[in-house]
Amino acid sequence: MATQRVATGRARGDGPRAPGEKGARAKAEGDEGRARATSEGGGRNARVTSEGGEGKARTKAEGDEGRVRAASEGGEGRARAASEGGKGRARAASEGGEGRARAKTEGQRGRLRAAAERRLLELPAEYALPPDYSVVTVLHEARALEAILLRYGKDLLSGTKLDRKTPAELGARRKTLEEAEQARLAAREAQAPREVSRLRKESEGLVRDVTAAVRYFLEHDERAQRRVEAIREGASDADRIDDLKRCADLLERHAEALKKADLPRGAPAICRGLASELEGAATERSADAGDAARAQALRNRAYWHLREMMDEIRAAGRYVFRHEPKRLALFRSSSSNARRASHPPPPPSESE
Repeated sequence: MATQRVATGRARGDGPRAPGEKGARAKAEGDEGRARATSEGGGRNARVTSEGGEGKARTKAEGDEGRVRAASEGGEGRARAASEGGKGRARAASEGGEGRARAKTEGQRGRLRAAAERRLLELPAEYALPPDYSVVTVLHEARALEAILLRYGKDLLSGTKLDRKTPAELGARRKTLEEAEQARLAAREAQAPREVSRLRKESEGLVRDVTAAVRYFLEHDERAQRRVEAIREGASDADRIDDLKRCADLLERHAEALKKADLPRGAPAICRGLASELEGAATERSADAGDAARAQALRNRAYWHLREMMDEIRAAGRYVFRHEPKRLALFRSSSSNARRASHPPPPPSESE
């Protein structure tokens, strides 16, 4: 019985175990513990390593971002500084250029070029006679002739005494008269008080308007035309006063014929009023009265020098287009009258 129980117990495993079996279980459990410990240690190490890597990466990213931000802000600061510096330099250059241009313009205003002055002084003395017509009108007609030369220059230059230098010469003489007139006005302004300058300007403008009206509305009245011929741009206040009185007489004598003229209401009274103011105005002169006289003489020379060429061009045009009435009309002018005794004769040729 005992033997059978022992056998049965061994069969169920209830009996005593062999020493090798216990060692195997202990080893297995030890290996499992070490594996678990290794796993947990590895996990902790991996977590630490991961967290450390993330920290390092975060620190590096933040450092890089800071450097980028610093570089960006520094670049923006440098760009802003460069921009402001560039603007400052550009503004300074612009102001400097404007200042130089203004100084150059102010220096040139009221002065005749030295080369042009020398050329005018070489003309005969007859060219210093006073103009016989409005300088403003003659300059306007000179510009119109320049445009006509551009359009019909081929016909004019090929079949007349004009040459290819004529268009440029006309422009040069017109520019010289503009400069000479500006120089004359500047010299006159330097001599007279501002009030006298205003009176002179008003009187000259009114005289031009009155004479233009008489020439147009009374073109067939020979007596009126002779009276208006005697009125010229005055070189002195005495001349202006005389011109204003003559204009007042003409306006009153021909009031009906001039009623449509573009003149201010009460023009005769205005003429006499300006004449009276000029007579009573203080006209103290500065010590450089000689400069004004010289500027006046140069302006007169420039006027006749230009008029001379304008007459030559018109004569050529009247010849070339003598059979074409429409084009022929372009070469007629109210300011050109070669029969006037005041027109200076052409300069003598080299052969004379």
